[in-house]
Amino acid sequence: MFNTPTQFAALQQAAINSLVKVANVQLESTKALFELQVSATREFVEDSVKSAKSLTSVKDVQEALSLQTGAARPGAAKAVAFTKSVYEVFAKANAEIKEIAESHAAEVNKQVVSVIDTATQSAPAGSEPAVAFVKSAVSAATNAIDQFAKVSKQASDTAQANIAAAFAAIEKPVIVQA
Repeated sequence: MFNTPTQFAALQQAAINSLVKVANVQLESTKALFELQVSATREFVEDSVKSAKSLTSVKDVQEALSLQTGAARPGAAKAVAFTKSVYEVFAKANAEIKEIAESHAAEVNKQVVSVIDTATQSAPAGSEPAVAFVKSAVSAATNAIDQFAKVSKQASDTAQANIAAAFAAIEKPVIVQA
């Protein structure tokens, strides 16, 4: 399919570059998740120590229940914020990986079109219908991939909007009660 080793090498180099980019996105996402987890753990320990200290000064059961109830609301708000932050890390990584994949697919498509054009120039006489068929098939495949990408983006945007609405619905009662 490739007329020159240079074309094949360029395609392989593009694939390696895409894989390196994906690996970097995954590493950055893992780092961000780790930092979120450490921060959340630190806050939890600090809040637990404050709660334990405040319980040592409690004089009756009613006061203890009041302290526990007061501590639960901020904890719920922090849990929602943590979950939202984790979601945002995953959403960002997903968007970056999708962009890398689309870029790589475009590069592969460009290389395939280049190879077909090169092959067309050196095709024997009478092979025009076969060449036209191959070009038509590549064009149809490209259009199908583009359409799938559009539908996928619409579905992703709808899911993002629904998730944002769900977080807003969860945050509002937690914040109002806090």
